[in-house]
Amino acid sequence: MTQMSQREKVLSWIVGGVIFFVINIVAVKFLMNNYQTLAGARVKVEGDLRGLQMKESQRELWEQRDKWLTESLQPMGDSDVANRTLIDAVKNTAKKYTVTLESPQPGVPMKQPYFTTLGTRLEAKGAWTQMYDFLQELQAPDQFISLEGDIKVDPADKTQLRATLTIAKWFKTEAKP
Repeated sequence: MTQMSQREKVLSWIVGGVIFFVINIVAVKFLMNNYQTLAGARVKVEGDLRGLQMKESQRELWEQRDKWLTESLQPMGDSDVANRTLIDAVKNTAKKYTVTLESPQPGVPMKQPYFTTLGTRLEAKGAWTQMYDFLQELQAPDQFISLEGDIKVDPADKTQLRATLTIAKWFKTEAKP
């Protein structure tokens, strides 16, 4: 440093300052990115913790619901008999509300880890209020039936609804011997 001229000393200070400034920018950017990543992780962990605390506070309620579900869900048995029983039950409910059913097609059982579903596809036609009551009774809590489909106003008669439905009934998964 002693052998350098005044210009060389100033130039070395400028180069050193620029290098110091660039290193600081890189370090600050790295720290800010880490801070944002950790802050996001903290928010996620806090949300997970709140969810777990809520589940823990409702443990007794969910144990009661699980017990009710285990006791209430019936085994399917023979799938052909279950198909007929499901279609007959849907037909009786439709008759009760004067809903016309067309082309019911029996379904194939699908096993899930905790239940087995049996779906039946059909088309239904009826007045708005009757269709609403029909669908509401089908999905009563103790029926274990879920509906999926498409409901539209009948183009031929605006006072009628036409629905293409998949009616899935849930059954207890039978334990393997």
